[in-house]
Amino acid sequence: MGSGIVYIVGSGPGDKGLITVKGAKILSQCDVVVYDYLCGKEVLEYCKDECHKICAEEFSQNHTVDRVGKMYEFIIEKVREGKRVVRLKGGDPSIFARLEEEEKILKENNIEYGLFRE
Repeated sequence: MGSGIVYIVGSGPGDKGLITVKGAKILSQCDVVVYDYLCGKEVLEYCKDECHKICAEEFSQNHTVDRVGKMYEFIIEKVREGKRVVRLKGGDPSIFARLEEEEKILKENNIEYGLFRE
């Protein structure tokens, strides 16, 4: 398949009403969302019922495992299945959020992505 995409979306300050209109629209159309535990869970209400929602923390129950690497193995697998994946980050995804590390992984794997932080 392989026509999937990753959208990196900032959840805003946490209140469901404060996410951008564009962010809410992307969430409403995604197949999979991998969210930070700091995201307000109410924001996930924008996702359709059949959307697979998973907390990024589930990829590592301890700090000895490469959580970001495991998480992106999952994300890349879903994108290659043709899924629209949202990587939902707390607040602005470019501040204190390891954005460069995550973008590097996507680029190295030739995965199309969009960044929505405004």
